[in-house]
Amino acid sequence: MRREPQRAANETVTASLAGCKAEAAFGKKRREMLALLGSPDEDGVVAGGDGDAFAIAGVFARLLALCDDDVMRVLTLVMAETLAGVAPSSRRSATI
Repeated sequence: MRREPQRAANETVTASLAGCKAEAAFGKKRREMLALLGSPDEDGVVAGGDGDAFAIAGVFARLLALCDDDVMRVLTLVMAETLAGVAPSSRRSATI
């Protein structure tokens, strides 16, 4: 699983996203999930990591301590962070 890089195609789109209410709301939810998982990095991401088995075990242990509703909230955010914004086939067709 890879995290969607969430890069804008140009500066105009980047500026638009910076002021977007939906992006702000998503950022708020991300910070809530990071706090729920005990992450000190409130600007980080929930999905991803560097493959560190010790860190993965720590996240798993925190998930085990959560109620089912909170685990589902975390998983929902992980799905949103990893959902591809543009499919590879769309990128390829744009170059033809």
